[in-house]
Parts: sequence; C-alpha cells; structure tokens
Amino acid sequence: MTVVAIIVAAIISVIVIKVLRGKAHKETAIATDSPGQGWCPSHDMEHRGVRLTELPFIPRKDEVIYVEAQYDEAANEFIRRYRKQIEARCEEKGFRFVYMPDMHASDEICKATIMSLHPEGADSGLAESIERFEQPRFTSGFLYDYMLYPEGRMKCKTGLAWFNCTRKCLGVLENIYDYISFDGKEALEDPEGVLDDIFSELGECDDWMGLCKTIKNNTPDSLFYSHTEVLLREVREKLDEIRLSGVNEALIMEYIMETPRLSRLVITHDLRIFMPDYENKEVVMEPLNRAVFLLFLRHPEGLYFKELTDHSKELEIIYESVRKGANDIDGRLAAGEEVELHKSIANVVDPTSNLINEKCSRIKEAFLLMMNDRIAENYYITGKWGARKHVALPTDMIIWENKDAERTKEEQCQTTISNQ
Repeated sequence: MTVVAIIVAAIISVIVIKVLRGKAHKETAIATDSPGQGWCPSHDMEHRGVRLTELPFIPRKDEVIYVEAQYDEAANEFIRRYRKQIEARCEEKGFRFVYMPDMHASDEICKATIMSLHPEGADSGLAESIERFEQPRFTSGFLYDYMLYPEGRMKCKTGLAWFNCTRKCLGVLENIYDYISFDGKEALEDPEGVLDDIFSELGECDDWMGLCKTIKNNTPDSLFYSHTEVLLREVREKLDEIRLSGVNEALIMEYIMETPRLSRLVITHDLRIFMPDYENKEVVMEPLNRAVFLLFLRHPEGLYFKELTDHSKELEIIYESVRKGANDIDGRLAAGEEVELHKSIANVVDPTSNLINEKCSRIKEAFLLMMNDRIAENYYITGKWGARKHVALPTDMIIWENKDAERTKEEQCQTTISNQ
C-alpha cells in the first residue's frame, strides 16, 4: 500500500469514528430529537438531561452549574485550572458559572439572609444569629441530590448543566436540566478542544421527547405554578443579591436552621393589612389584589379556582369595601344586597381566565418584598395542583378589627346579662 493510500485510509477512519461517536452520543442521551442534531463533538461527551424535583430554589436560566454524581478528581482539576476560561466562555453566552466547592457568600449577603428571617427587628436575637453563622461547604453533587429518580444517580455523569424548563406531571413539579458530560482526563489533555466542543452546544435546550413542550392547558389551576414563576422573575429585580437568587440562596438557607417567628396579621377597620409583630409593617397591595387576598382569608378551608364563580358576589363586595376603606362586608352579605360585578371581578373568577394566577403572584410578591420565602409562604395563597388554595397562617393569628370589636361587645353583653 502506498503512503498516499495509507494517509487517505487514516483520514477516512477518523471521519467514520467521529460520525459513529456522535451517533452513539445521541443514542445514549435521553432524547433523540435534540435541537443540536448537527453537534458532533470530537471528544467523549454527550448532551444529556436530568429530571429534578423539590428544588429548594427557583432555577435561573442564566446559570451553568458544574455537576458530578461522585467526586471526579480529573474533572475538578480541569475546572480549577481553566476556571477563568470557562467563566469567560459562559459570560459570552449570557451565563454565570457556578462551581459548588468554591461557593460562599459575603458577610453582607449572609447578614441580609438572616435579617430576612427576622422581620420582627433587631431585638429578636438577630445579632446572635449572625455571630453563630458559619460558611458552609458544598459539593458538586448538589443538583443530583434532588433527582426525581434517585436510583439512577450513578448513571449520571460529570458535566456542565443549565436549566431547561419546569413542568407539572401527575401533581409533581419537575425541573428539567440539560447537561453536557465530559471526561476529565481528556479535558486536561486537550482543554481548548474540549471547551470548544462543550460551548458549541451548551445552552441548547432539548424538548426530551415532549417533556419540555408547552402543554396548552389554560385552566387557572394548571397554570398556577408556571405563571407564578414567570411573574416572580420580576421580583428578583426588586430584591437584593441573596433573596431568590438561584443556587446561592438555596445553599445558604440549607444551613440556617432556625425556626422563624411568625407575626399576627391584622386587618384594620378600613381593610388595610398590618403585621404588628414585624414592627407593625403594612403589607401594601393594589385594591383588587388585596380583595382577592381578603377573600381567601375569609375562607380558611380554602377555595377551588374552578369554583370562584360561586364567590363572585362576595369578592365584588370585598373589592368595593377595600376601595372605599370601610369594612361593611358581613353586613352587606347578610342583607342579601344585589351587586353588579366589575369586569375585573368577572375576569378573576372566570374559570377560563388566567387573571387569578396573576393576582396570587402579586400577593406573593407583596410578602416576598418584606421577608424571606421561608416565612412568606405562611402568608401568601398556596396549595397543591387540583386542590383547594388557601393561606396557611393559623386562623388565631388573623385579626379582623371590626369582628374582634363586635365579639368583645357580645362578650360584654353576655356578661352583663349573666350578672343580672
């Protein structure tokens, strides 16, 4: 065989190996219809996906996270040695690189987090909590700790992961992450080549055999979580660095194990909302949002979104009372007063409208702007898919000024009668 023939044969062999390797990557991934079908890496890597549940944070689209099922010495050495190059390439694609072992928070961020758990003020042991706090140590197996099917953990590989989508299936909220696996030893031998292969595909989101396709179900209950997540992205812009900031908050909150103290909720005679145990702060909401919140407070048993039309009259009266700043709700309902629904009220209770989700999200936002979600979840409207939505705060911590005043008068009257 001539030298030329040998060279041609070698070139053909390399091309065939690359094609077969790329084909194998797609066959071993959990989907075959990846948006990066033209991606054919020259190194040992795959575009894969993992399904997670009960994440203790809201995933962010702008984070790339290094993940591993167990400690990978070569891959970690690659990350440490070429960290700046990885961060620069992530930044070019609009991502922030997260490497768990180096995760830490500044003293200011830790203080802000702890303070958000103490909205009652500085006299509650806040200084002692800040003094006791120690920086935790984290591992890169953090995401895999929340796998929907943890028995498959060891099938997961080392790689760089990014958030794809959130979906609801049979009542379970799933977060799907894409990731590109790579071999640490190979990466150390050819770092630039491996990075080129990774970043030519990184950020592409597979639909994983339809798991991440948008399901057109426009019932308010089915959109409760997805719509809330979209609107809460706006909240991030109003909060400081630590609160609702993806992985950072989750990791720090894991290590702040205090049980937060809850405040009573006072609804005044003019239907404003205050938290007397949190320096008497007012919870500020737009009138319609406040009316929806008060409706759910009046029904501690909870309400089904699909049955809100049954409470349209009550909501209208609450809304009118909020707007004029006078709590005459019970009297008007007892009198059987006929009311004409505002269009906005009709839209809120409409089972085919999504407006109720927007209102619930704005109510949630009002509390999150005042305190950490760990406390706020006791105050905003929540509930499982298909179930009643309710406010979790115990009813004995909800004080209606008018009702309590009337109750006091009745008790005094009963005492007077008893003494006669």
